[in-house]
Amino acid sequence: PDKPAITPCSYALKKLDKGEYVELWYFTNDGLDEASIKKTIDDDAMILSTLADGSTAWVSSASTRSARSVINDENLPFEEFCQACPRFLTAIEEADWPQDRVRMMARFWMNIQVHKFRSLRDPIAQKSLLVYQAEQRKRWHIAAKSSVGPYDLSDVNEKVLKDTRDRVYWDERNKRDNERDYKTDQHVSSSSRHRDWKEPTKRAHSPEHASKAKKPRQDFRAGASGGVLSACAICLGRNPHRIIECKASRTWDDAFETLCA
Repeated sequence: PDKPAITPCSYALKKLDKGEYVELWYFTNDGLDEASIKKTIDDDAMILSTLADGSTAWVSSASTRSARSVINDENLPFEEFCQACPRFLTAIEEADWPQDRVRMMARFWMNIQVHKFRSLRDPIAQKSLLVYQAEQRKRWHIAAKSSVGPYDLSDVNEKVLKDTRDRVYWDERNKRDNERDYKTDQHVSSSSRHRDWKEPTKRAHSPEHASKAKKPRQDFRAGASGGVLSACAICLGRNPHRIIECKASRTWDDAFETLCA
């Protein structure tokens, strides 16, 4: 061949060999790039893996998938979805799927890609097609392994697609509302903390204390020589007289001599 074959990872191929559901991501450019990198690792190498029941066991690396890289079908960009479909069809032909199933999948994806929702400017419409495709394909695989058996998936069920679009719309609406409410709550909380903060105020004093604080201090000598009469500092007497003019030699009760004695 002029070009090397496009080969997805061993995990995806083994799932297809069993006729099981496989995400389209493995057939996108990113999925194929990761597969080419992992080709350097021996697919038969044993790795320690956590099982569904929580226990651990040694399994082959080819039987495990890198869940951190895989993108679910409903979250793929529409361009990558269209990119993966023909590669997927080639892979299921090589996996010997019945030809009627291969043709059914081809018609199913063609009808998705040419649906009127595909050409609408509304991103919800295109998202609805991807969600519809992912959900209907998973249900088909479940039915194929049950007593119901496989059915024709190729025709788009317009009623189911409409219900899917309504659900996608409200999911996106609730998501935007929750993001807006979160930002609003953060802003209100920040504003409330800023508003509730107050500069510390000085301790309030009683009116009496305030009035006393406003009065200037009076010098003792000014009081002694002024018009205000008080207890004499010489004789300790309480009879009105000017302290500066007191010549008493003993205190008013005659108990002690004064400085003038």
